[in-house]
Amino acid sequence: MNRKDFLAAMAVLPVGGLYMQLQELGKITRDYQRTTLMPAMFIGHGNPMNALYDNAFTRRLKEMGESVKQLPNAILVVSAH
Repeated sequence: MNRKDFLAAMAVLPVGGLYMQLQELGKITRDYQRTTLMPAMFIGHGNPMNALYDNAFTRRLKEMGESVKQLPNAILVVSAH
């Protein structure tokens, strides 16, 4: 599955998510190359200006990103907004 098809499939999740079964998600992701287990991270968004600042938080966030040796196939973002 290419990126465009994946994004199109994900775009319907807010509407069709209630009806989508786990088997369907499996079909979407079955062509992904398997990766090793990766850490799960919780990162609170904090101050939106952190995208521009150089501070302890942003430096540590950068270090965490650089420590990931294998790029993930996907990133799940969960928001209450």
